Amino acid sequence: MKRNKRIVLLANCLLNTNAKVYGISTVGGASPLVSKLVEEGYGIMQLPCMEMTMFGTRRWGIVYEQCDFPEFRKRCREVLEPLILQVKDFYQHGYEISAVIGVDSSPRISSSTMYLSYSFSNQPGVR
Repeated sequence: MKRNKRIVLLANCLLNTNAKVYGISTVGGASPLVSKLVEEGYGIMQLPCMEMTMFGTRRWGIVYEQCDFPEFRKRCREVLEPLILQVKDFYQHGYEISAVIGVDSSPRISSSTMYLSYSFSNQPGVR
């Protein structure tokens, strides 16, 4: 059985750009990054889009603080628990979690910057 045991965790909106807030996607379908990862032989685990889960497809752009309340955090834990168990299992059996790839300016899955309520003037704040 051929396995390279390399896995990346990838933001939902990179696998499915339809999950982004309407009007901000720059590509249709999936990010070109997805095909590059597949070509390189990475297994891909999809990180859930909690904004999509909680607010649906007709939501507008939101900032970090709008997601920072107890029920939202509770729901995040519930949704992530099965994924965390899978990642632990892979890791314990010698798989490499090569990367966790988020999306800049996302309120919950940003890789480096996100909008904060006090800085929401089209300039990303650093959190």
